[in-house]
Amino acid sequence: ESFLQGYLQTYGLKNLKNIAIGDRKSVTTDLLNYTKRYVSTDEFRKGYDSKRQSMKPREVTKKPRTEEQIRAKLIDETKKSIANLEKSLKTATGELVKIFQDSYDQQKKQLEEYQKPDNKIVRMTAQNEQITYQNQLDRYAEKMKTWEVDYPAESSKYIKRRLQEVLDATAGIDYNAELVERNNKKYFVKPEYEKKSSNWKMGFRAGKEVTETVRTFVSEWMKQ
Repeated sequence: ESFLQGYLQTYGLKNLKNIAIGDRKSVTTDLLNYTKRYVSTDEFRKGYDSKRQSMKPREVTKKPRTEEQIRAKLIDETKKSIANLEKSLKTATGELVKIFQDSYDQQKKQLEEYQKPDNKIVRMTAQNEQITYQNQLDRYAEKMKTWEVDYPAESSKYIKRRLQEVLDATAGIDYNAELVERNNKKYFVKPEYEKKSSNWKMGFRAGKEVTETVRTFVSEWMKQ
């Protein structure tokens, strides 16, 4: 989960914090060796492939309509509207007669306009759909580039990127940084430390023995 999701999965590990006086370096190394073996298994690779596919951008499947398709649709809808108005006119009385008649006349004119080969609405609608389609294709191409970087086909490349994140997150930790307690919570005295990422602070809390063991192990792992 930690490798696939990009955060330290600690569920069920609450008792690890009690390893304070034992050989924390050996415990850390054992956990790292187990992790290294596990991410080389088919089980992990299958999990990664599943994650990778779930994050793949969706292809653009809806293509823009042609002018002929747009014109046919508009004509069909207008004819249906005219037919409905004709029915309404047969039963209309009083002021409704004029209202329906005006709508009928308007729809008849609109039908004539749609039937013209150079109708501006038809042409403009087709152009707008083409522009929208091209924009969607461009965005899809960009998303695919990002996806291929974030989720490479080879799981080993993905693992290596995660390992680099560990080194980046734990770089330059001042294990002797001073803390001050406020409202039963500890804060760094130096404001710049308080602004550090949660992973940097996690490395600080774990302590030099554990964190530097991790950094050394990960560095060697990446060389391999």
